[in-house]
Amino acid sequence: MAKQKQKKEEDKGLSRKGFIRNSFMWAGLLVSYGTFAGFVLRYLTGYQRDPVTRRLFVVRTAYLSPEGKNFQTPDGESYLLTDLGEDAGEERYVAFSSTCPHLGCKVIWQGQKNQYYCPCHNGVFNPEGKSIEGPPAKEGKNLKKCKLEIKDGVIYALYELV
Repeated sequence: MAKQKQKKEEDKGLSRKGFIRNSFMWAGLLVSYGTFAGFVLRYLTGYQRDPVTRRLFVVRTAYLSPEGKNFQTPDGESYLLTDLGEDAGEERYVAFSSTCPHLGCKVIWQGQKNQYYCPCHNGVFNPEGKSIEGPPAKEGKNLKKCKLEIKDGVIYALYELV
């Protein structure tokens, strides 16, 4: 008797179970095709998001040593933060890549000579990160600069999320 009743409901149209199953299937298809259409439109129009800038705590100005401070951003880039002294004005604190662009050796700050030095091939960079001696100068390769923000005696490195 129950089977006859179920057959009669099926003959009338879609069962409740079938209706729910089909509703989820169609909803999934609509979401999938809608997402695909969004990606295609974004590709065709050339839309790009604005980069998001983040701050990374590096050090308090009172605790910055004369040799500088090495730090690494979340994207894996290593930098050397240095204090150029009060004579430098607004550009007193600067951060340049601690990796020599010539062969990737570690660059050190020589405060007494007011220069960055690469011990691998005697590469020398001025306080602005421009190469002035050695193989990096011959190749015209300079140190990459990191943007900084100084707020209430704290130095932050600014980097962009891609």
